[in-house]
Formats: sequence, C-alpha cells, structure tokens
Amino acid sequence: MTGDGLRSGPGFSSVVYLLSVLLGLLSIEPFTNLVLAISGGAPPGCQLANTHVLFNLIGVCLLVGFIPFTADRLGKRLPDTEPKKASAAVQ
Repeated sequence: MTGDGLRSGPGFSSVVYLLSVLLGLLSIEPFTNLVLAISGGAPPGCQLANTHVLFNLIGVCLLVGFIPFTADRLGKRLPDTEPKKASAAVQ
C-alpha cells in the first residue's frame, strides 16, 4: 500500500476492516459461542445483527490504541498548508 492509500479515509478503513477480519478468523469459535450466548433463542436475523454489531465493536476496541500512532504518521505525511483564499470575483 502506498502512502497515498493511507491518506484517504477508505484506504485506512480497508486496513482496519482487513485486520478485523483476520482477528475474527483467528477466534471464530469463541466468537460464535459469544454470539449464541448473547442471542439466546433469537431468530437468525437477530443473530446476524448481533454478530455484525459485536464484530465491529470488538474490532474498534482492539484497534483504538493505534489512533495516536496513525495520527502521528499521517501528520508527518500530510503537509501543513494554509487554505487558498478565494480570488476576486471575475466580471
């Protein structure tokens, strides 16, 4: 991944999602047991919704510690420039 990919929100989000998926695959059985325990006898649609919410919450909780590192890296890569002032209206 190039530096340009890290500058955009979708590029960073892709990395976060990829790491979440890898962590999810490594812990699929305990995660499934957790979803079933939380969902109880809920219908499959509710179980799927619970899975989605838990997956995202766990991913965020695990990766929130990387925010200072990421902010520091992006601060070094992105230039600190003043916004351009609007020129006089063309007549």
